[in-house]
Amino acid sequence: MSVVERTLNRACNEITGFSELLQRFERKISILGRSKRTFENYSRHVAALALHFESLPTDLHPEQVKNYLFELQQRSHSPSQSYFKHTVYGLRFLLKSENLPYDYLHLPSIPKENKLPVILSREEIWRMLQHDGLLFEKNWVVYAKRPFGGPKQLIEYLGRYTHKVAISNHRIKNVTEQEVTISYKDYKDQSKTKQLTLKNEEFTRRFSLHVLAKRFVRIRHYGILSSSWKRGKLQRIQKDIKVVRPIIKPKTQHKKCYCCKDGNLITLHVFGQRGPPKAYLIGSQIAPVN
Repeated sequence: MSVVERTLNRACNEITGFSELLQRFERKISILGRSKRTFENYSRHVAALALHFESLPTDLHPEQVKNYLFELQQRSHSPSQSYFKHTVYGLRFLLKSENLPYDYLHLPSIPKENKLPVILSREEIWRMLQHDGLLFEKNWVVYAKRPFGGPKQLIEYLGRYTHKVAISNHRIKNVTEQEVTISYKDYKDQSKTKQLTLKNEEFTRRFSLHVLAKRFVRIRHYGILSSSWKRGKLQRIQKDIKVVRPIIKPKTQHKKCYCCKDGNLITLHVFGQRGPPKAYLIGSQIAPVN
C-alpha cells in the first residue's frame, strides 16, 4: 500500500464524515475534467490536514488553517515548495466545491533574486572584466568586406527572405522516409535548374537556418496599407486629406491593326505550330476564309 493510500485510509477510519467528503471531492474533480493524479495529490494533503486537527477540513476555522500553513512554511526552504503549494491548492479546491469561503487561502509572494550564474563568483567576474586583454581596454572596429556583386546583389539576396519562407512547396519534388529531393538553380552553371537529394536531417538543418529568431517577424503590410484597409478606409483617408488619385485607363486586350494602326485587330483563328489544318488547304494552297 502506498503512502497516499495509507493516509487516506487512516483519515477515512479516524475522522467521522471524511469518507463521504472525499467521495464528493472526487466526483467534483472528475466532473471538472481533472486527472486522477490531481485528485490523489489534493486528497493526500487534505487528509493530512484532517489528521493533524482530528477534524474535517470544512469544519476548521480560518485561523486554524493559517496556523497549519505557517507551520508548513517554517518547515520548508521556500513557500513555493510543492508540499506547501499543493496543500493550499487542495484545500482551496475542496472549500470551493463545498461552497465555503476560501479567499483567505493564498500563496505568499516570493521575491525574485537577480543572481549571477553559479559557474563564476562575483569576485571572479569582476577580475575578468578588469583583465588587460578585454574590450574595455581597446577600441574595437568591425571590419566588413564590400560584397562581391555590390550592395544591389546583397539587398536582392536578403530580399528573398523578407516575405517568403526558405523554400517554396513547388521546389520540393519528392519526400521519402529517409530523403528529400528539391530543385535549385545552379548559378555557377548558367542558372540551370537542377535537383538535389538530401537526408531528412540535413534538409531540416538547412531549413532551420532560415527560421527567424524569437520575436522577429517577416515584413507585412500593416496600418493603412494592410489588406483590411485597402478597400474603403484608405480611400476615405485620401478623400479627407484631398489626395488626387490618378485615373488609370484600363488597357484593351485587342491589338491595333498592323496596317492602318487605327482599328482593332480581332483574332478569328490561331493556327498551331505545325501549320493550318487540312480544312483550310486546297491542294498545296491555303483556302480563303470569309
